Amino acid sequence: LQEKFGSEIDAEKKLLPNGGGSELCFGQLASYRQRLLESPAGLLAIQKEKELENDLSEMGRKIVSLQNSLVAERAMVEALSARQGAMGKMKAAQELNMIR
Repeated sequence: LQEKFGSEIDAEKKLLPNGGGSELCFGQLASYRQRLLESPAGLLAIQKEKELENDLSEMGRKIVSLQNSLVAERAMVEALSARQGAMGKMKAAQELNMIR
């Protein structure tokens, strides 16, 4: 992996104003970032980032909606189970009374 990404990182360092050396000052870094953001690749990256943020937000809303639906359905199942249990007990009591 290091061999694969090492070459990509080295190629990226060559794009920096001083070849990626450690003496890169803040102004040069800001200038590099500005050029990167104005490039077609930079604009595409910004667009994709916004799309991913929107998708993530939409998925978050869907998760909350599904969790609320799940809670409501569990409550319904619990209520129906309790009702079924009560009806079973009542039916058993009626059968017992009929036998007596």
